[in-house]
Amino acid sequence: MGKRKSATVQLLVLVIVGALGLMISATDIGAQSPWYEQAKKEGDVILYTSVSVDEHAFIVGPFSKKYPGVKVTIVRQSSNSVLQRLLTEHRAGKAVADMVIVGAEYLDVLQREGLLQSYHSSEGKTEKDSNWFGLYLSDHGIGYNSKVIAPNAAPTRYTDLLKDQWKNQIALNIGNPTWIYSMLDFFGNEKGMEFLKKFASTGPRAVRGTTNIMQSLTTGEVGMAVALNANTVVTTQGQGAPVMLAPIKDPVYADIHGIGIQNKSLHPNAARLFVDFMVSKEGQSIVARLSKIPLREDVSFSAYPVDRKNLRVIGPDARANIDLYEKIIAELYTK
Repeated sequence: MGKRKSATVQLLVLVIVGALGLMISATDIGAQSPWYEQAKKEGDVILYTSVSVDEHAFIVGPFSKKYPGVKVTIVRQSSNSVLQRLLTEHRAGKAVADMVIVGAEYLDVLQREGLLQSYHSSEGKTEKDSNWFGLYLSDHGIGYNSKVIAPNAAPTRYTDLLKDQWKNQIALNIGNPTWIYSMLDFFGNEKGMEFLKKFASTGPRAVRGTTNIMQSLTTGEVGMAVALNANTVVTTQGQGAPVMLAPIKDPVYADIHGIGIQNKSLHPNAARLFVDFMVSKEGQSIVARLSKIPLREDVSFSAYPVDRKNLRVIGPDARANIDLYEKIIAELYTK
């Protein structure tokens, strides 16, 4: 009897230990999330985004490891193309995307058009008076090819862009219309327009999108590029390309990029699960490793020198005039 009782006790211990192991394993894969079980039943979640293709695996990989059974499909286009596609699908009553990651100015439009559903995450807060969550800051950088321009000759002030030596040597990212606001805010409306017109007279090449403009910069087709996402310059430099960020001493402007859930999402629980992940400390740490400035203050950023006190974040009042900035950038630089 003693041996049988001892064996029974041992068996119970093994069962309890095994159960605890399963519980720990379940916790490791995020079973604590209220959305995970329903998200697994949905199986898929579709994200429309302007985030570069090279960054997709860094985001999806950790999420898929933590939440197996939930497949993330990413559709990547430029921010404006993402906006137009979402609006077109919405008006046709054929919503495809479950969620979207783009710049705040485009999320504002989606909000006004009623495309974003209200969601309160336990991991973060939505932007004021909005249904979307901020993910990271993208500061406006000036990049240059270090084989074409010596580091000691790189611009340190915005007015340096007007020097005769840079005529026909600069590319401008016309896909970043809030750069217009930046210059108007920095110089003042009257002097800002004067600066923008003088810059236009230097013959900058109009290119849409940081990815496209980086190709011309990397090959030395142009010596300098303006209104870039600074993190892309740093990432490209890290891959061995001869590109560097200009050490601008003037205030640096930054756009907010965020994430929102489609109002007619076909996989709403999977979308909520993904949003929670991206705004959590874990998700924001991934954002930081992509050389993007995370919005969470409890996540450090060291990919490149950034003085947060010198950053001027472009807010909702400025973003409300995005149509005006797009008109100015088109009139001055695409004719």
